[in-house]
Amino acid sequence: MDNKGKWYFSTWFIVLSMICFWPVGVTLLLFRIIGKQKSFKFITYSMLVTGIILLFFSIAIVLTSLGEDTFNDTFIGSIAVLFIPGILLTIFGFKRQKKMKVYEKYLDYISLKNTISITELCGKIGTTSDIVLKTLREMISKGLIDAYINESEYLVLKDSSVNYNYSGNNYYPSKEEIVVVKCKECGAKNKIAIGKPKECEYCGTILNATK
Repeated sequence: MDNKGKWYFSTWFIVLSMICFWPVGVTLLLFRIIGKQKSFKFITYSMLVTGIILLFFSIAIVLTSLGEDTFNDTFIGSIAVLFIPGILLTIFGFKRQKKMKVYEKYLDYISLKNTISITELCGKIGTTSDIVLKTLREMISKGLIDAYINESEYLVLKDSSVNYNYSGNNYYPSKEEIVVVKCKECGAKNKIAIGKPKECEYCGTILNATK
């Protein structure tokens, strides 16, 4: 996933964020440099650590300035520059950490198969199909999984040798290609489209074809 094409990752917006509210600018810059894929956890912990550090320094500055003539100015400056950004980063960091735990629960099941039905995933996660589909689409948009959801409601991990089109919040193989696949369970041969899981006509095993 490439971040550079989005307006909030553009150079002018990052520079403006650095000037107006530097923690946001720093966070956006990290996202732009690292990219979404495999960076969700890193950014989450970076936000938490940065937020806690800012809170620590803001409290330390206020405590060391107690009794001084410039205490009011120091207090206001500390709140504006350190404390408020620290609070915001810490709150958002904890929210992302909570979401990350949910994503990791999904990844535990998704990583075991190249193809998994939404119904099966609902049973393993213990929630409704609407929530599962919403979460999976979030994970796809964040680059946590390189996959798409087909019309039969199967989550299919993408094959790097296949080109995909984006439509209706989902990815689909750009050109359907029919191949013959031998079932590993019963040995029967089935004709299926690449990237579209299908049950074996003889034993019901889920088959998936890739180039």
